Amino acid sequence: DMNFDPQSTTVIDWDNHRLNLFQPTLLLRNPPAILPTHTGVKLGAAGGHLATLCPFIYKVLHHICGSSDLEFEWFINWLAYAVQTRKKTDTAWVFSGVPGTGKGIFFDRILRPIIGEKYTTKKRLDHLEENFNAYLEQTLFLIYEEFRLGDSRAEGKILNKIKDEITSSVSNIRAMRTDVVEKANFTNYIFFSNHLDVIRIEEGDRRFNIAPPQLLPLRAVWPNIVHEIDRIDAEVGTFAGVLMAYDVDEVAVRS
Repeated sequence: DMNFDPQSTTVIDWDNHRLNLFQPTLLLRNPPAILPTHTGVKLGAAGGHLATLCPFIYKVLHHICGSSDLEFEWFINWLAYAVQTRKKTDTAWVFSGVPGTGKGIFFDRILRPIIGEKYTTKKRLDHLEENFNAYLEQTLFLIYEEFRLGDSRAEGKILNKIKDEITSSVSNIRAMRTDVVEKANFTNYIFFSNHLDVIRIEEGDRRFNIAPPQLLPLRAVWPNIVHEIDRIDAEVGTFAGVLMAYDVDEVAVRS
């Protein structure tokens, strides 16, 4: 039997004749050990630890969170839960601001090496308007880039689709020339935009975490970014270790 189970790091179960289509990265199977002083980090205390252990990753993430300590801590808690459990968080994140704030760096050089390229997908608004969504079947993080819901002529329909996908435990998967099938939904959503009017949120809707817009490019706070950007690669393992050792507040994740 073949199935996709991201909550297990076992690829082949010989006794029960099962093949897991999820192949975890080395960082998920065997995350680097973190000193006891940096384990069990709780909501509100991640900033100091990460600024010490992963100063360049800290710069990027703190910047895309609008340089807000509150949103940064809330996002690290959310991200740690998703990385540890590979379950749905039932909430999404919206990051906006000027070009060059570090959103692409986060996706390509931080998130993908930890989770795996196959399970981190980047799409645009026009992909939401299509009927085919087979990519969702094995996607743990779905990033929508250059997102602005008002650019869609079917804004209301697309908004309802987004809200359903954020919280639904199953998805209707449709590949080309196949019938629709129901599959377990493990996808968590992040929206990137260079606009301020990214998405219309109804009063009382708890599905979206909104980071303050970042109006400065990353180079404004990291002048030597061109020469030091490669240092992020050396910090990814340590960052993964911190996330895996983080003491998650699940109530906050879903709020």
